[in-house]
Amino acid sequence: MALDIMGGNVDCGFIVASVVLPHIQSGRLRAIAVSGKERSGLLPTVPTVAESGHPGFDATFFETLMAPSGLPAPTVDKIQRDVRTALQAPAVRARLAEMDLRVEANSPQDAQGRGREDFAKWGVIAQKTRAAAGLKREFRLGQEANSDVPRA
Repeated sequence: MALDIMGGNVDCGFIVASVVLPHIQSGRLRAIAVSGKERSGLLPTVPTVAESGHPGFDATFFETLMAPSGLPAPTVDKIQRDVRTALQAPAVRARLAEMDLRVEANSPQDAQGRGREDFAKWGVIAQKTRAAAGLKREFRLGQEANSDVPRA
């Protein structure tokens, strides 16, 4: 994406701050806004999209550690405890901050809820975008319906 913006192929895009920071510092790219609820730790003077005139805008991305659904609860609990401990280590937190990542370390239930919320929010946007483009593919949580795209 960064190369396409610098090459004039696209006008703009959301790109992880840590990836484009050298290009912003060199002047090859200009940071206009960040997509999350909070300003970037790497670009603290760049406003959020919400601060830029679009209240409520939030396109915060997140990473979720997943395991097979049949994993025994004690194993899930141990993995979660160990990961939470690792994420609190100063060296890990510092490295994540360098990548402009924030640690939340939520419960499995919180992660599932966030996944459902994001699927609902972005699913609506994807369907509207596809409809505007004249495509008919629909998605529902956990299944795919009305696919007009050939499968490989």
